[in-house]
Amino acid sequence: MASPSFYPSVAARLALAEALVELLASRAGKAVVRRIDEAERQLFDSGAYLPSPRGG
Repeated sequence: MASPSFYPSVAARLALAEALVELLASRAGKAVVRRIDEAERQLFDSGAYLPSPRGG
């Protein structure tokens, strides 16, 4: 795909990938969602992620 900018061409594909992962996780059940939550919590605790400035 030819594009004058790198970012618009990547943004659509990334959004599609995120939507597919979300669909797979939602169909996999609560155990998978819980494991994703645990992994995310570990990333926050390790400092890999920063809390939202809006408190989220």
